[in-house]
Amino acid sequence: MSPPVKIALKITGILLGTVLLLWLGVAAYVTVNKKKLLAMVTAQLNNDISGKLTIENMEPALLQGFPGVSVSLKNVILRDSLYNKHRHSLLEAKEIFVSLNVISLISGSTVIQKLYIENGKIYLFTDQQGKSNNTIFTAGSDDKKEGKRKRIKRIEFKNVSFIQDNQQRKKYFNFDIRYFSAKINHTKTGWKGKIILNTKVNTLAFNLKRGSFIKNQVVKTKLDMDYTEASGILMIPVQDMTIGQEEFRIGGNFRSTETVSEFKLALIAPDVELKNITPLLARNISSKLAIYTLEKPFFAEALIQGSLKSKGDPKILVSWKVDNNDLTLSGERITNCSFTGYFDNQFKKGQGFNDANSVIGFADFKGAYFNIPFKADTVRIINLNKPIFEGRFQSNFALEKLNAVSGSQSFHFHKGTARLNLLYRAPYNKSNSTEPYIYGTLAFNNATLNYHPRNLDFSDIKGLFRFRGQDLLLENLHAKSGTNTFLIQGSLLNFLNLYYTDPRRIRLDLHVKSPKINMGELMAFLGKRKTSRTATRSDKSAAKVFGQLDKVLEEATIHLDMEADKLIFRKFAADRVHSSILLKQSGIELQDVSLNHAEGRLEVRGNIDQSGPINRFNINTKIVNVNIAKLFYAFENFGQDAILDENLKGGFNSTTKISGLMRENGQIVPKSFNGSVSFEIKDGAILNFEPMKKIGNFAFPNRDFSNITFTRLKNTFDINGSKITIRPMYIESSVLNLYVDGVYGMPTGTDIALRVPLRNPKRDIGLSDSLKRERFDNGIVINVRAQDDENGNVKFKLGKKDEEKDEKKAEKDEEKIEKQKQKALRKEERKEEKNSQ
Repeated sequence: MSPPVKIALKITGILLGTVLLLWLGVAAYVTVNKKKLLAMVTAQLNNDISGKLTIENMEPALLQGFPGVSVSLKNVILRDSLYNKHRHSLLEAKEIFVSLNVISLISGSTVIQKLYIENGKIYLFTDQQGKSNNTIFTAGSDDKKEGKRKRIKRIEFKNVSFIQDNQQRKKYFNFDIRYFSAKINHTKTGWKGKIILNTKVNTLAFNLKRGSFIKNQVVKTKLDMDYTEASGILMIPVQDMTIGQEEFRIGGNFRSTETVSEFKLALIAPDVELKNITPLLARNISSKLAIYTLEKPFFAEALIQGSLKSKGDPKILVSWKVDNNDLTLSGERITNCSFTGYFDNQFKKGQGFNDANSVIGFADFKGAYFNIPFKADTVRIINLNKPIFEGRFQSNFALEKLNAVSGSQSFHFHKGTARLNLLYRAPYNKSNSTEPYIYGTLAFNNATLNYHPRNLDFSDIKGLFRFRGQDLLLENLHAKSGTNTFLIQGSLLNFLNLYYTDPRRIRLDLHVKSPKINMGELMAFLGKRKTSRTATRSDKSAAKVFGQLDKVLEEATIHLDMEADKLIFRKFAADRVHSSILLKQSGIELQDVSLNHAEGRLEVRGNIDQSGPINRFNINTKIVNVNIAKLFYAFENFGQDAILDENLKGGFNSTTKISGLMRENGQIVPKSFNGSVSFEIKDGAILNFEPMKKIGNFAFPNRDFSNITFTRLKNTFDINGSKITIRPMYIESSVLNLYVDGVYGMPTGTDIALRVPLRNPKRDIGLSDSLKRERFDNGIVINVRAQDDENGNVKFKLGKKDEEKDEKKAEKDEEKIEKQKQKALRKEERKEEKNSQ
């Protein structure tokens, strides 16, 4: 070994030995003078407090402070003067290590260089009156009187519980500090520090009612700090921090003076996942975000600022930016979405930082819903206590794409395009009574669809739906169904309020114009509405909206005010048609139908009950100056074959009150007619009517009963199923005058009594009506009875009616007819039910 090395080793050994001897000497001094040192340490610690500090014992901690000198303080308790009232010690620690300055010990004073607390609890408590146990700390002695203050340069915590409980401000912080280290370098202007922190945040509640931020999350960070004593500002430059599973950048400042206690924190997450950031927020915020999921990470930053002493929440402003992500909202998936957004708990200045004054906003939103592209701007959720959703939405899309979205069983689109531009506002929750509104338009072009409840196809649809607050207007809606073309204007007043709450009260008023309507192609309206069923879909929200649309279309009332230049149905043809019709779930109400037909005019009122398998109808009509032959032809002889259109001629006026049964294809159920027909025929004729020809052949072979003319014929017929009761009436015709009354049966049951004067009516031409009546019984009068046999063949015989016998027979016939009618009705109902299945 070379001499220089030996010399170096000797010097090193001497120095280490000297240090060791000094350290052992100091250790011995501490051991011998521990009572004195305990008093000195307690005195320095009490220098900045105005409460009671108790230390049970002090022991040297040789290894803990080597090469310095450390002492272990056992069972340390620090309490303020009000402890007996609030029962919260400011500090409780089983063991505190205090590292002492060796030179200060030798000089007879004590300077604490390092404070190390292990397995302790710090509890800062403020009661509802604002009295706090941290007022135990004082500003210490003036430098001019005592010289330079003795300051602790390093503090370390291990397994220390830290609680700040401010009952006056409703703030509550609870940390389990696993490790905390603070190295402090005091300067002329303040101090600079380096902080290492590893803690679990049990609660960080600025307002207990709102819940805790970063609840049950582990926070890890290394921070540089800079404190300026003159301004009371603690600066924290932007640095890295781990919270839970996410990496953040954090920075800010704290300012604390006699008059001000405020803070500002910035939290930046350059690449964060929503599922990881939601648990970091307070309950009042995280509960609103829980319904959202984002597939990919995104950028977000938050600014939190407020007062450490003031009551209430701090101001919180969170912003984010999302690019090409997939968003799921309450089960509904929006793909390829990009947007910016923000949360602000001060929507309106001066109204506080609270849920009621909070807003969640989105801007420049672009995405696709079931491949339907859309844009949204100024989308906001206002007032998180009673959330209100509002925003403007725009989209251009192919209508076929709606089929997959809706799953609707009311309509199915085959082609066409739509353009949507809506401003929407509605409460977020059902319990919110805020009135919703929609403003904007939905335009259709070249659309084709099938309307399932009526099994009707519509094509070439174009027009505009205009939303105006609570109301919906249909403007210039063009559509075709078969050979029918329609121009539709319409309105649904207050539909937005009733859409979910009471669709039965919704009324759709439609004004329809058409050059020509073929009712044969629209007979589905005479059938019962088919019940809609919404297809099962995993997307519950859209299914709910369109399922409710199905329900609205099924239950709402449609008022149809229609004008048509022409209308045809089977053999019926009319022009100048006007109708006011109500289409209900239970049936059709004809409020006012008028049209020109057969050289005259018809007016119709009534209803069709569609609640059963067969449609029951009640119809009141007024017919003015109609060609009777054309009328019977158009209505297919009203379901009877006794007297046909070819047997009649003349001008017909009538009022009817008729009820009956109708199949869904518009055919009348045989023998179902009931009611009365009051009529008047002017300048009429009965042509080739077989029953009358038989009378002529039997009684008046020299008179022309194949062409019986009359100036005026007036009476009322009562219809009951297959029976037509002819009230007594006087007939003055070209072949004879007669009184007629009785029953005409279809096909059987005819029993008509006739009183026929044999005198030729031509002899009375020119006489007054009263004189003709007086001369009616002059000459020979024959009583004729027309009755049919079991096969329906009418036979005539001389004789009067036996009133009593006929009355009893009529009663039996009525009972028989009623039974037959009920039997036929039940048969028809079973048939219709079977067909509907």
